[in-house]
Amino acid sequence: MRIVRKIEFSAYGLPSIFTGWLDGAANLESFLPPLPRRIEDVAREAEERRSHGLEIAHRREVLTAIRESLEARFDDAALPLGLHAEQERALDTLSRPGALAIVTGQQPCVFGGPLFVAHKVATALRLARDLRAHGVDDVVTVFWNHDEDHDWGEANQVAFVNPALDVQSVRLRLPSSGLATGKFEVAAALERAVHEARDLIVQTPWGLEELEHFVPRSAHETVATTTTRMLSRHFGSEGLLILEATRLPPSTRTILRDWHGNAASLRRRTQDTASELVDRGHDVTVDPEQALLFSIAEDGRRRAVPDGEACSLAHLPSAGVLLRSVWQDWILPTLTYVAGPGEIAYHALTASLYQACGVVRPLLVPRASIVLTDPRTLDLLERFELDVPELRDGVQSILERVVERFGDDSETSGAKSCSKLLRAEARAFRERLSELESTVESIDRFLVHPLHRIASKTASELGRLADKVERQKRNRSGRLRQHVRRLCAELAPRGSLQERVLPLLPFVARGGSAFARNLCDVTSPFASGDDAMLAKPAQRVVLWTPEAESDAVEPEHDD
Repeated sequence: MRIVRKIEFSAYGLPSIFTGWLDGAANLESFLPPLPRRIEDVAREAEERRSHGLEIAHRREVLTAIRESLEARFDDAALPLGLHAEQERALDTLSRPGALAIVTGQQPCVFGGPLFVAHKVATALRLARDLRAHGVDDVVTVFWNHDEDHDWGEANQVAFVNPALDVQSVRLRLPSSGLATGKFEVAAALERAVHEARDLIVQTPWGLEELEHFVPRSAHETVATTTTRMLSRHFGSEGLLILEATRLPPSTRTILRDWHGNAASLRRRTQDTASELVDRGHDVTVDPEQALLFSIAEDGRRRAVPDGEACSLAHLPSAGVLLRSVWQDWILPTLTYVAGPGEIAYHALTASLYQACGVVRPLLVPRASIVLTDPRTLDLLERFELDVPELRDGVQSILERVVERFGDDSETSGAKSCSKLLRAEARAFRERLSELESTVESIDRFLVHPLHRIASKTASELGRLADKVERQKRNRSGRLRQHVRRLCAELAPRGSLQERVLPLLPFVARGGSAFARNLCDVTSPFASGDDAMLAKPAQRVVLWTPEAESDAVEPEHDD
């Protein structure tokens, strides 16, 4: 894999808080920690954290929850899933005083969710690797699997580019349940979805093997457990630890009740922060009135706990979006959180909450934003002189743009004129020979038949040539539309960012079992040469090569 292009984030209309933070906007300094520009900035922060004795509040419980997550333990049994040696070493590291964590996370989704989940993990792993290379020891990477969320609409959506180049959704045919995703058992529906996805991927041995890993292993399977299994399979050898939040015991949640007891004060802080951000010209993308606390009943149902109301002792307290990162960083020794644009925006609301709750706030590093392209698609992008953001305008708009740039419309008119001239010439030729018929007959009547044959054959050949001209142009126009459809479907599906629509699965099917791990080579937040942050962080267009020879299609060129 290698980076072949960079795209400014300004092309996408991302939250102003995110883009302003990247630009070092002075009006955000009191809301977000500064963007680290060099690996040394992160290394210095690590030493400072250790000098203050940053520790895990419930070390044993956290380690147990991580191990249970990785071993995919269900109520009926634990699957025979051994941890990678690097994961065992990472758990041992996390058990030591002074250990630090690079953390990222996401709500679990069907088939592991969109590509940006893998991009988050790869960015976090690469950052940890770079820190170790700069002498910072005892650093681990933790993925927080937000399986306490109950947003089934977000969890139950993923799409594939089918053989007809349509973007086809695959969903679990289950209604929203109000259950935390880690408590919502989906085994039967997941099995049907796996069967449906089989026809939407290139059926290489490793593609089918990857799909097989999503087949339910237990009647208690959830999208959370399959997400954990997928990430562990691809990144476990890099030492990735995964924590499913629902596995954290009540002892780690008492603090949430304490914080919620001060809900009125916390609420005022978030409201004041939101108002101040708006006054400074920023859009607040998270409602500051959202519930600070939820409760999870024994049956897995999750409901909001109103401010001022005590969470039932029979229910597990669960952090709302505004307190989630605070609780996460109270539980883990977080040095840096790897965040997407939307997360950076809502982190701006949490500065006062960290302070009020007495939790040390971590550094924030933007996850790598990537557009993946194979050689054939990159060839088309370059041939038609297009940029990825343009593709969001849709097939028809891009087709018209390509026609305008390369004169295909005039060629179409030329083809029509040429075929008309050929047919007119055929008619005129027959007419001219017909005018000679009486003269030829007066010389020798036996020559009239050959004259008719020549007229008919020549006119027929000219007609066939006219047909070929028209057919060839139609074929070329059809190929052009097919090329544009491929570009839009693969690089900007549904007019959106590729990483927000397509999952990892079809890329592993074509790129091989090491595809996900190879993402670590192109996700460093620091330039590989001088370790300086890319002059201005940008989206990366990354070229990758299909593993299967049968799938490595040569770029097509019009005749």
